[in-house]
Amino acid sequence: MRKTYSLLVLLFIVLFAVQSCSKGGTVTPVTPVTPVTPVTPVTPVTPVTPEETFAPERYFVSRITTKMAYSRTNVEEFVYDDKKRLAEYRSRDSLQNFYESYRYTYDDQNRVVKSAYFTVNGAAGEVKLYSYNNDITKPTKAYPTTTDDGKAAFMWPVSLTATNQIIFLGDLGMCSYNALGQTVYFGAPTLFDATYAYPVSYDNKNNPFKNVTGINPHYTCFINNFPTNTINNRLSLKLSGGIQLNLTYNGADFPKSAWYTDDTGFKHTITYEYTIK
Repeated sequence: MRKTYSLLVLLFIVLFAVQSCSKGGTVTPVTPVTPVTPVTPVTPVTPVTPEETFAPERYFVSRITTKMAYSRTNVEEFVYDDKKRLAEYRSRDSLQNFYESYRYTYDDQNRVVKSAYFTVNGAAGEVKLYSYNNDITKPTKAYPTTTDDGKAAFMWPVSLTATNQIIFLGDLGMCSYNALGQTVYFGAPTLFDATYAYPVSYDNKNNPFKNVTGINPHYTCFINNFPTNTINNRLSLKLSGGIQLNLTYNGADFPKSAWYTDDTGFKHTITYEYTIK
């Protein structure tokens, strides 16, 4: 009995001591947790693709600027329809204060059948119509006619090869091509002699008009003194001493600039701009 009593007294003392320590001890404060600011997700930046890395088939020339003698600058602009055909051609010389414009109508074979001239204020002017044949033996004169709405016009017969390259445009001119389809002659058909075809050299790069669809005798023969070629770029044309064209190219092998010196010694510079389709 005494032994049991002693144990109870001892247990009471221990409990009392523990309780005293708890009441008198120092409680370590809990450090508050700093709230974590949510991280705003970063929107990935889409890298800008350099123009030169676009596929070559997407290039369509949109502007050609030529700086000429006497501080003159000629600007040409090109607009295309949804079939990648030249729908409108605009040009302005720095000595003019307005653009001249030609708008083109095509048939279901992508051949220009009408070219209509417009001034800057939209006033209509000269109209040319075009018919096509495969007569490649002789030129046929243009003749007066009228449009569907009764306006005066001229009809220009166009002779084509089997691969749709222009041979004759009325009796205005004749084109001749080499085995690669590159233009080597454009001049009066009555004076043509194959042995005197112009010595023309070409590069192996893309012509600015390579991707343009359709046949356009107006731009090809009336606008350009020497027809555009949709294969490569002319480097030289040996007439009256010859013209040597010096070109630089972008990464898609289209010309981005060029220069040549005329027979008066003046340096002409040309820059090319493109739209990506």
